[in-house]
This record gives sequence, structure tokens and C-alpha cells, in this order.
Amino acid sequence: MIKKIFLLIIGVCVLLIVGFYIITGGKGTYKLSEGIGYSRTIEASKKRGVFVKELDYKIIPDSIQLAKDKVFFVEKGFRYGKYSAKKTLPLRETDDYTYRIGMSPASGEIFSGSFLLGYGDSFHFHKIKDTIRREIVTKKPPYDSIYKVGELFLFEKKPSKGN
Repeated sequence: MIKKIFLLIIGVCVLLIVGFYIITGGKGTYKLSEGIGYSRTIEASKKRGVFVKELDYKIIPDSIQLAKDKVFFVEKGFRYGKYSAKKTLPLRETDDYTYRIGMSPASGEIFSGSFLLGYGDSFHFHKIKDTIRREIVTKKPPYDSIYKVGELFLFEKKPSKGN
């Protein structure tokens, strides 16, 4: 008798799970809702097929240094798939942001020391610009104010003469 009840409970659970997947089309309930995506590295951007070019930079004043191994690049804007971040849906010309500036790696400090990118020009844009300028601000106390301490200029990387 206990064995039959146990099998009945297992059967009902299996039917509920199968029914759930039939109703949701096998996708479950978590949706990314096709949100705007970004690549965390140049390699990921290339794998998605949205990489455009690597960027060079200049920082004024030169006493502010970029964090080790930080690289900037341009990629075409894209959306994630409805149910998967692995799916890439390219943006159309009519969408808000056709291109964006990426940083590789995307996480971690951008500069050595207590500096952040300010709210200058957007890192999203329709046309690829010759030079992109962003303010560098301090994140040292006092936190009630943001102090501009420099500027970051991004521009097309010239091929090295050895290539």
C-alpha cells in the first residue's frame, strides 16, 4: 500500500513537471525579456559576432593610470534572447544604441587609484565617432561631491608597424 502511494506521488510530480514544461514551451519562467546586452571581454564580443574594433586611449593628466590589462573596444549593440543570454539579437538602425564602448575585462577597477568614469558622453551611440571623451572623477571622500580630476580620450587604435 505504501509503495502504491509513493508511486502515485512520484507520478503526480512527474505529470506536474511535464505539464509545466509543455505550458512554458520548455523555457521555464525566467525571461531576460530581450534586454540590451554587453560583452565582458573582446573575445566574447568576437564570439557573438558584434566586435568592431579595439580602441586606444589617452588620459589627461598622465598621472592617472589605467588599471592593468584594461582594454577598450567598440561593438555593435545587441539584445539578449528572450530566454537565453547566449542568444544574440543584433539591434536595428532604428533602435536606440547601434554601437557601444566595451571594456575588457568588464568588471574591476578602471583606473589605478580612487578614480571613476564620470557622466560625460554616453558609451552608447548611433555612429562611430572619431574620438570619445569621458570625464574622470575622484571617488575619495567627501562623497557629497564629485570632483573632476581628468579626462579619458578613446580613439581608433593604429596598427603597429611590425604587422
